[in-house]
Amino acid sequence: MLSDYLAHDALGLAELVRTREASARELLDTAISRAEAVNPAINAIVLKDYDAARERASRYDARNVDGAHAGCRI
Repeated sequence: MLSDYLAHDALGLAELVRTREASARELLDTAISRAEAVNPAINAIVLKDYDAARERASRYDARNVDGAHAGCRI
């Protein structure tokens, strides 16, 4: 998933979720893994609220199952 993640900009990632090629939760977990890998060197992330982010992504994915994602706010 990391290679797919790195190959897209934000719009490309949103398209993956829209077309259900990836879930919001999968992309979030990939982003968190990447952030955890590079953050020790750059110290850019000081507040890590990953649990709340995972909850929101999971809620979005649950709504996206029936195709009701249009206009849906995470």
